[in-house]
Amino acid sequence: MIAFLTLLYVAVLALLVKLNIVRLTLWWKISPLVWLLLLNIVLFIPMQWGAPAGDITQYQYVIEIVPNVSGTIIEVPIKGNRPLKKGDVLFKIDPRPYQYRVDQLKAALAEAEQAVPRLEAAWKAAAAATARARAQRGLARLENDMAQKTRGMDKGAISKLKIQQEQQTLKAAEAALNQARSSELGAKLAYESEIGGVNTTVAQLQAQLRKAQYDLDQTSVVAPADGYATGVSLEPGQRVGVTRAGSVLNFVVKDHTKMIAWIDQIFIRHVKSGQPAEVVLQLYPGRTLQATVDSIVLMSETGQLKPSGEVPGQPDGTPAPGQYAVVLKMDAAADLPLGVPGGAVGSAAIYTESARITQIIRKVMVRMQAWMNFIIPG
Repeated sequence: MIAFLTLLYVAVLALLVKLNIVRLTLWWKISPLVWLLLLNIVLFIPMQWGAPAGDITQYQYVIEIVPNVSGTIIEVPIKGNRPLKKGDVLFKIDPRPYQYRVDQLKAALAEAEQAVPRLEAAWKAAAAATARARAQRGLARLENDMAQKTRGMDKGAISKLKIQQEQQTLKAAEAALNQARSSELGAKLAYESEIGGVNTTVAQLQAQLRKAQYDLDQTSVVAPADGYATGVSLEPGQRVGVTRAGSVLNFVVKDHTKMIAWIDQIFIRHVKSGQPAEVVLQLYPGRTLQATVDSIVLMSETGQLKPSGEVPGQPDGTPAPGQYAVVLKMDAAADLPLGVPGGAVGSAAIYTESARITQIIRKVMVRMQAWMNFIIPG
């Protein structure tokens, strides 16, 4: 633009000289240099912060599809780059091993649920056994006491051996009672072992069944959103799993994009959210598109300090790019024939509140770039 205005000035000066309106003195000979200097000082230098410009890149969100279960693919009903709706099946994994696990747990759960009444019956039987042992202990104690009294009144009425036998019978009865009490306590704890009002064994099997059912459902991998799958290379017979290093499929999310303009740090202080912007895309030569500053990312990749034992330094010994990302929001992007797909590139100018008089030059430059895209893209 500077060269164009300088050439325009020289053309006007030559015309004035030819018409004898201006005499070609030393002043007029060096005036193009003065004109060039004035253009830089008055227009182009202030324009850098009044209407900063930079390259733009359109980013599109891509979801890496990694199955939650392992197995052999049995069906791939999709084709690459074809529109898909949320919930459409992307591919299916052989469900038989997971179905067998579900069936096994259903049977085990039914058995555990039927065992709960048996636990109650076992507890009641153990309680009855405890009562019987308590009665036998009471009878043994009574007979032992009577033998002791009889022996005390008349030593010849009952032998010493009989006394010892009664004492041993009492001890055996007490041991049987203690054993019955332990059995009753164990049966009671087994019956009353609950979590949330459900027997613990039943609750465990219910949780395992839900997990198995979830795994079975995951054998059908579905689209997480509206969009399309790209780079589809899956075929029936291939084996996939959760331990794979990368994704097996890339899913491009429809209409979920982010446009980034890269602005030099020296000019970023003049940029604010809500300011108008103009965008020129190589995808649409000759068109100047309207946009708005959505936000500013005051952080760059080279400024990120990651946890490591190394002293921070320039990556690969190269200097930092010295730019920050400005997120732009396109006006009426959906009305464009192809939209603004991921990977679209071009340039953008942001019109700040500073040096507004210079913004007309930037607008001319933006439109010149738009038409130049027909000849020299970029």
